[in-house]
Amino acid sequence: MAKPKSYPMHHGKATVEYAYLSGYAYFPDHLNPNPDELGVVIDARERGINKLDSLIHELLHLEHPAMSEADVERTATNIARVLRGEGYRHKDEVK
Repeated sequence: MAKPKSYPMHHGKATVEYAYLSGYAYFPDHLNPNPDELGVVIDARERGINKLDSLIHELLHLEHPAMSEADVERTATNIARVLRGEGYRHKDEVK
């Protein structure tokens, strides 16, 4: 797998990683007290719009930790559909 990349986010620099497990977001809290650890993990088996939806979903958790799960799910799916409709694809999908 590719080396994780980091991107500036509202609450700090976040790492995007891929692994063979369900996606999740991690940020400093009582379980992870390190203020420099912020990121998301996306299931490496996901492809297409599902991968895009999961990435947006987990990033929304980082940017808006108080947002409800229902709002995160709905917002991520809507954004993913718009981006796919506008032609955005992962570099591995473009031939």
